Amino acid sequence: MRTPVIIMLLFAVAAGLASPADALEITFETVWRVQTDGPIYGKPVIDGERVYIGGEDGKLRVLDKATGDAEWVYEAAAGIGSGTGFDDMRAYVISRDGLVHGIDKATGEGLWTFATGGEKQWDYWDIFLSTPVADDQHWLYFGSGDHHVYSINKRSGALRWKFETGAIVHGDAVLSGEKVIIGGFDGRMYALDKADGRKLWAFKTVGNAYFRAGEIPGSAAVADGIVYFGSRDYNLYAVLEDTGTGAWNERTPSWVVAKPLIVDGRLYVGISDGPRIFSFDAKSSREYWMTRIDLNVFGGAEPVGDELIAVASLDGRINLLNRETGEIVAHHDSQEAVENRSKLFDVEGKVITGTIETFEDLFVLYDRYFAELGGIAGGLAVEGDRIYYATGAGSIVAVRLAGL
Repeated sequence: MRTPVIIMLLFAVAAGLASPADALEITFETVWRVQTDGPIYGKPVIDGERVYIGGEDGKLRVLDKATGDAEWVYEAAAGIGSGTGFDDMRAYVISRDGLVHGIDKATGEGLWTFATGGEKQWDYWDIFLSTPVADDQHWLYFGSGDHHVYSINKRSGALRWKFETGAIVHGDAVLSGEKVIIGGFDGRMYALDKADGRKLWAFKTVGNAYFRAGEIPGSAAVADGIVYFGSRDYNLYAVLEDTGTGAWNERTPSWVVAKPLIVDGRLYVGISDGPRIFSFDAKSSREYWMTRIDLNVFGGAEPVGDELIAVASLDGRINLLNRETGEIVAHHDSQEAVENRSKLFDVEGKVITGTIETFEDLFVLYDRYFAELGGIAGGLAVEGDRIYYATGAGSIVAVRLAGL
């Protein structure tokens, strides 16, 4: 019964895709590069003059964003699969043993841990954990592999409330007014009351033949009273924030894991298999453009300057696209991709798959992509002319853009 899924994925990785042409004189200069001891799935987070990033080596590194020098390193007992949340005093991460860590931002000292009911992985492709999100008062909000959404105290880690869902919750919470908006693998996007965790509404995705629950693996974006998010059922959804009523859904060729980006009334999002980047009208879902790229997109797009967006993919490539037209105007490859791309792509730009007969074969192939190409799973942090990213080869990199 699972064979059609394998065929679908093989078709995606075997498709020949156009190579980008650098239409603008944009260049990328590597400013610094830090090597860690394990793959990194999450995205860097910028806070002031620091870059925060956790990895599968169990370390949260806090780096000087100008030099890459480590200011401090916090060690957990398991890999850190979340992004980093923070407030004025503390940083927060979740490790794969189900512990939430509260850490002093000034020193890197661990202040407390909170134990959830334990973490679980939905399947091979479920690589992210929920990132703790802090409000401007006393509370953190996050989802868990134990099927719950939590609110705990930022200062002590004490439980405030928890809400039970029907499956794993690995998306990030969005705080909007008095609501916590978060979705999970039960195919529901929830709006919960911030104060007590009471359910205000739940929107159910459609589902499809392969993913009947319409699993929601990623995070939502909220803009102008609308909640935007993707699902494994190939759909991109827009739901009214006040009521949870569906506004529209747009079917794409594959999973939508990445968090949508909304800029000036346009929505930008990359998809997984048969990888493409789309631009839609955020109100009507009218498609403006679609651009094919080389490998899966799991991380959200980021604005660059006034005219471009940056999107990273599992082949270790960052593409810069014109927001109006979708044209790829420049690209940057990770060091690993520069060294190994010719081993995994043929001269026509097609992915070399070899013989794949089982899901295990496919997983081995994607592990190879991620490690040997320096795949970028979690997305990018962009500030001014700098882009920060982390790779499946365990590198953390800052690049500078010239020619914008």
